Parts: sequence; structure tokens; C-alpha cells
Amino acid sequence: MKSLYATLAALLLLAALLVPAARLQAAPPLPVLVEEGVLSGNENNKLPSVATGNGRVYLTWSVNNGIYEVDRQEETGVFGRENLGSNNGNPTYFNAAVAVGADGTEHVAWISGGNIVYRRQARGQPWTETRAIANAASFANNLDIAVQGVNRVFVIWRDTAPYDGALFYIYSPDGGNTWSQRIQINLPEGSYAGIPHIAAGPEGKPVMMTYTGKDKGIVYAGEWNGQNFNIVCVSCFRFGGKSDFFNPSITVTPAGRPYVIWRAVGGGIFFAERQANGSWGVARISSHLAPNYTYSVAIAADAANNVHMAWIARETEKGSPSVWYTVRNRDGEFATPIAVSRDGGAFKSGVDIAATALYDRVVAHIAWESFSNGQFIRYARVQTGGIGCVGAQQAVQTAAPREILTPQVVPQAELDAQLEAALEAAQDGQRIYLPIIFNQRSFCS
Repeated sequence: MKSLYATLAALLLLAALLVPAARLQAAPPLPVLVEEGVLSGNENNKLPSVATGNGRVYLTWSVNNGIYEVDRQEETGVFGRENLGSNNGNPTYFNAAVAVGADGTEHVAWISGGNIVYRRQARGQPWTETRAIANAASFANNLDIAVQGVNRVFVIWRDTAPYDGALFYIYSPDGGNTWSQRIQINLPEGSYAGIPHIAAGPEGKPVMMTYTGKDKGIVYAGEWNGQNFNIVCVSCFRFGGKSDFFNPSITVTPAGRPYVIWRAVGGGIFFAERQANGSWGVARISSHLAPNYTYSVAIAADAANNVHMAWIARETEKGSPSVWYTVRNRDGEFATPIAVSRDGGAFKSGVDIAATALYDRVVAHIAWESFSNGQFIRYARVQTGGIGCVGAQQAVQTAAPREILTPQVVPQAELDAQLEAALEAAQDGQRIYLPIIFNQRSFCS
């Protein structure tokens, strides 16, 4: 075992020595909370979903009598609200999700009884009629949506048949006009409770999904291969059984790099980046928070390949929960996390995030459920200067020797022990095994 730890230490030192000068730049400036407030009335508001596109920000969520949608210009104006249709009176499980195509078309899907239903709105056009695009196998619940480019739209959800925790998806090849049959995803382990998230890069880049397995300790991700999703484990270890992993969220940058964030019971908030060879590098980004009091998480990429993260956690075990935010710039540096919620010590849940890169700054839009003197949806807008589209670099790949710690090199049990020891010793934001470094290309227009 000592020799294995020595190997790990040597690899960590080697990775540090091989980091190019650009990686040693300072962290991004401290993010600034620009606005925060209530979006909804006091009712059974559940599971907000956030998207950006066409210079606007869009949000949906479920209530007892339907699906609310609000939108406005990204940095100004008042949110206008519409009720898109019925969710059959079950906002806890029959949620809605929103995504925006490259042409600015807004796509919304939700669950209503035994059906997956869908509407869209092109720029300057009225909403399409509500239509059922798939039926449930048994009890469909917890849905998400993603759009790749203009035409390809994906919807994913959990179901209770043929077993509890089965995952299904459908896709449209023509912008939501026609849809595939319901397709069951081949899972190595059924999904635990929660939304199976999906994200799409630009045309020609990956479409990815993520979920927690019923083993409660493993985060899985899958890449669409044109017919189904190839599933792999991201967190293939459980810290000796101490830290179950839950509620993963996924994003894909314009350069095509997938990232996953999740919470660990007893371990904080974790972040993973897929490498060029398919392995995943893991970092803990919030061990300073009370480890047993971390809740939901969310992640989103902007057009300059920055990665934005939000999560709900307490700083101390007796403290109040806050919504936290950070951004990781395209050079791999994390900004200092800030608390963005202003609703006191209220219980919070269901955080989601979307982000945009502007000329000289990036903007993140965050929404969550707030139980402050009722039950509301709250919204925050955060901006960070100096990491927008200006100065975005072309892709440069620097590959270190490919001695990567994987189960093929080290037996899984020993790998788990090494990773546990390394993560316990690592500082927040420190990568554990990322021997391939990218300065990713910006796709800002």
C-alpha cells in the first residue's frame, strides 16, 4: 500500500510540474451578486429550470395547477409569466424543464399524468399547442431537456417500470416537429431518486446525461451514440462507504468537454472533468462547508468555456443554508465561492443555473425553491468580470505521460483507498488526477 501512495504522490507532483504557465494564473475575480429576489407567489412552487439564449433568460417550474414560464432580457426588464398547461396536479414529481436552441427557439417539456408533453416558441412567434410526445411506461417522474444546435432535442426521465429507477429518453431530429419512440436506457445500475440531467454541446460535440445509481454511492454519466447512451461511472468509489454521492448535474462546453458536479453526504461538493482518453478527473470544491448539510447542485457552461456552479449548503452544522456560486475559468482556476441567496435561514432546494459569456464578463442566472415564510421560487443574477469573450484562446493541448490511475492500472479497491486518502489531503479546487491539460477554445461570436 505504501508503494501505491508513493506512486500517487509522484503522479501528483509530476502533474504539478507539467502544468503550463497559463495554469498558474490568478483565480477569476470575485463574482458580484447583481440582483436577487422572489419570482413567484406563495404556492406549491417546485423544481425550477433555467436556460439562456437569444439575449434572454428563461425559467420554468411546477405548481399545483400547471407549469409556469417566465422570461425577460438577460440583464434588464421585468419577467412576464405564462401558464403553459396542466401537470395533472403533481408538481413534486411532474416537473418542467426548459432549453434554448442555437436559433433562439425555446423548448419546454413536462410530465402530465401518464404523458410527456411539449411546447416550443420560436423568436417572435406564438407558442405551439401542447402535445403529448411520449407516454410513460408506468409512473414517469423527474424530467430534463436539452437541445443540440437547432434541430436535435432530447427529453429524459425516470420511470417505475420495468423496474423502479428505469430511465427513458426520446429525441427529435427536426426541432420538435417529430419524435422518436420511447427508448429505455441500458443502465448498469438503476437510478436513485432525483432528476437524471442531460446536456448537449454544439453540433458534433457530445450529448451527455448523468444520474445516481441505486447503490447510492456511484455517479454515472452516459454519452449518446446515436442510438442509446454508453454509461460509465464517474465516481467509481465511495470513500470507504462513508460518503454517498447524490444529485449530479452535467454540462458540456462549446469545446466538447463534459463536466459533472454532485454532492457527497459527509464529503462536500465534488466536480469532475472528462479527459481526452475518457477518464474523469475529480476535485472537491467545498470541503469548508458543513459536510453533512449539503443539498442540491447545478452546473452550466458558457460560450467562452467557463464552467459555472451553484449549490445549497450550510457553512456550519448549526448554520443556515445558503445558495453558493463559483465559476471556473477556461484556464482551470476557481473563483472564490460567494453566497447569493438573501432569504435568511430558510430551507432551500432544487437549485438550477444557466450562464452566458458577454464581451467583458460572464453572467450566471440561478433559481431555487425557498421556504422563507411560505414556498417561493427565488432568482439571482451574478456577474464576474475579466473572463468573457475577450482574449479567449484557441485550443492548446499539453499531454503529460499517460500514467493515469484507473482500475486497469490499479485494482479497484486499492484505487478507492488511494483516492480517498488523496481527496482527504487535497485543498479545495485541487485536481486529483488531471494529467492532460486544455486551454479550451472560445466559441464566442
